[in-house]
Amino acid sequence: MPGACRRRYRAVGFRNLLRLIGKAAPADPQDHPILDNYGPHKSTMIRRWLARPRFHPHFTPTGASRPNPVGRRFVPLPEKQPRCGTHRSTTQPERAVADHFDIRNQDPEPFKWAKTVGDILNAVKPYR
Repeated sequence: MPGACRRRYRAVGFRNLLRLIGKAAPADPQDHPILDNYGPHKSTMIRRWLARPRFHPHFTPTGASRPNPVGRRFVPLPEKQPRCGTHRSTTQPERAVADHFDIRNQDPEPFKWAKTVGDILNAVKPYR
């Protein structure tokens, strides 16, 4: 599935992304989106969409940084771009992100969890 940049991040755009996922991915196994607590993820429209039996949303704790597996997908991007570059338009960084996904999608590799769900739940049990 290709990446996309949006100038504004709204609930309607997020719902459209969920629709794309619904069409592109098989319904089994179930989808487990990991979401932060940004407003569009918590809107009534999105909560209704995620209430479908197929989706099992997981929200990161308020104030937590993004999950490491998500962040790792973008690590090569700044390594290949100037860190303090000047962009003359918004299309230049958007193009860099699109190129990054094009290169990654030539030889895609699914993320594989190193721990089981039980291991993760046991590790966080003292904090719950």
